[in-house]
Amino acid sequence: MADFGSTIRTLERTSTFTGTPDYLPPEVIYGKKYHKSVDWWSLGVTLYEMVATQTPFEVGDDSELYARMVSSSHLKFPRTFSSQFSDLLKNLLKVSFFLNNIQLTDFDYP
Repeated sequence: MADFGSTIRTLERTSTFTGTPDYLPPEVIYGKKYHKSVDWWSLGVTLYEMVATQTPFEVGDDSELYARMVSSSHLKFPRTFSSQFSDLLKNLLKVSFFLNNIQLTDFDYP
């Protein structure tokens, strides 16, 4: 379930961009430095997709996708998800603290 050809091995923080848009954490979208904790975000997206058969922020264009990903208000769960599973996903798909002060109107992904 991983494409190790596009992985980055580092012990330090990095700010490189690699991955499929639906799985990118907000830190990567905004070009912030990050470390291996962003993998928890990708795990949350993967778990959601495995159960719901679609990603949690699925939408037609990448700009709208990224805007939804940085706004936790767009995270919705199907009724078929148990409350425990929804809680797990809420914790895995948390937007980092430093991103909470960014205005969505400032969002402009190239």
